[in-house]
Amino acid sequence: MSDVLHAPADILFYKNQKFFDYVRNITSDIVVDILQLQEINSAQILLCVENALDILYLDCDELAHLKKRAGFTLNNGDYIIRPGVRESFDFLINSLKLKVNEDKHVIQSNDNTENGALLEQIVDAHNNEDNTFMKAFIENIVNNLKRSKNNYQYNEYFKRFALSLYILAGRNAYEFVRINLPGATPSIATIESYMKCTNVQITECEFRFKSLKHHLLLSLN
Repeated sequence: MSDVLHAPADILFYKNQKFFDYVRNITSDIVVDILQLQEINSAQILLCVENALDILYLDCDELAHLKKRAGFTLNNGDYIIRPGVRESFDFLINSLKLKVNEDKHVIQSNDNTENGALLEQIVDAHNNEDNTFMKAFIENIVNNLKRSKNNYQYNEYFKRFALSLYILAGRNAYEFVRINLPGATPSIATIESYMKCTNVQITECEFRFKSLKHHLLLSLN
């Protein structure tokens, strides 16, 4: 038996007899009986149960027949679940978890595609306007949404904007913006590295009068 099985596309919506028939087909009757006894009649309920086999360790006369089919009672009184039963449960649950993760990936991918398409429409709408920053801002997000999170990229123009935001707003405000606008601004580590490369040293509560004077002189010229 392989570690996982690619479950049907709608397995997470199976309930009652349809769910039990599917479980019986890929595992065994004893697995179905254990689930039915606990009213676990769907994949969603099964994934919410911490361990469906724990019921077999209860000291209950009504479970005697089921426990005998599912395991062994040793001479010292310890109860051991049959390896095949345990592996069948692991196989079933791992397959369902794989399906959940696949669905999450598809939803996230679709969301990114839709968001990217919407942002591209906004870029097109601003193509005839003079707001260069707006176009650069949106294009940067659009391009990053097409990449993995660890491969986001930012051009020099946008790094300077992010650095200005970091300096003017502060570390906490910058991080708040970054978290809520994925792909819009670099990480704080990237900004701090960029600051070192540009020889910009910022210390909180430190007045930089010389830098301000230099900036004002450049502005006047």
